[in-house]
Amino acid sequence: MYSLLLLTTTLSMYFYLRKNQLGYIFSTIAALYTHHFSIFVIFVQFLWSLREVKKETFFSFLKPYFIIGLAYLPWLYPLYYQTSLVSSGFWLGKPNLKTIGDLFSNFFLGASIHPLQLAVLLAFVFLFLLRSWGEWKKEKLILAWAFIPIVLTFFISQLKSSIFYDRYLLFCLPPQVLLLVSRRRAASLTFIFLAIFSLIIIDWHYFTHPIKRPFKELATYVKQNKKPDFGLINYNGKAHHLFESKYYGLSAPIYVPQGSLPFYAGTALMDKKDILNILPDKEKIMVISSEDPEKTYLCGYSLEQKVKFDSLYLLWFKKEKFGCPCG
Repeated sequence: MYSLLLLTTTLSMYFYLRKNQLGYIFSTIAALYTHHFSIFVIFVQFLWSLREVKKETFFSFLKPYFIIGLAYLPWLYPLYYQTSLVSSGFWLGKPNLKTIGDLFSNFFLGASIHPLQLAVLLAFVFLFLLRSWGEWKKEKLILAWAFIPIVLTFFISQLKSSIFYDRYLLFCLPPQVLLLVSRRRAASLTFIFLAIFSLIIIDWHYFTHPIKRPFKELATYVKQNKKPDFGLINYNGKAHHLFESKYYGLSAPIYVPQGSLPFYAGTALMDKKDILNILPDKEKIMVISSEDPEKTYLCGYSLEQKVKFDSLYLLWFKKEKFGCPCG
């Protein structure tokens, strides 16, 4: 949904700038139905138009927003429901200045920083800062689109539950890129060719060094070593791997001994059989986990063996003679 949100909000802004009302209405409705966060882009557009609206044209100014609002009415209950879930507890912590720095780092540098990538970005930032005051004035709307949603979500996240996360704000990336590259005329052709060459090297590096957990290898190992009388579960630590298990053909429900999983763990995509509250009565249980094995605990079982696949573990637990002291 996040890539689609980026596309629909960018289309919305494109039609807004072109003053194409029909295109604006349809693309904005599509953005709202893609993700509720698109409201931040619409807020920027509304404020920008409000600056120039006159008394006699006020109702015509409101017309597209009225149509968009009517089309959005069926989506208000899902918005209320999701807001109530987030307010009851969410996994995101309150953002700080470091969180904002991490957001821009993730946008422009990715999870792993390549030295060439950093050099290219610093060069573009330098060009970005070379703007004259007249150029800054012309780009105020792009600046608002690039940064107001970030500022608003940052301050909203200080009040109650945090909603500040880089993937939610991905739609701020197109205006930021536009601001970075719009000074290309001030750069020499040599710089441009060096930048393109550097980006090709960086892209090739990412393509040949993907950041992916070796779940395929783990799944192959399980299929080769699991016996019919062995249990197989996912351990609910910092993360679970239910969906990866399903993808690779493993039936490994999540063990949740107490309470229930929070909604953000993907419960909307789970069936009842995907969650276990009681361990299967097996002599041996194989556990899929990315948690530290020393912190992985199954009542009535002791850790017999561990097999590591990079950051993934397959843990073998053996049933203890006296069972679980908790019953």
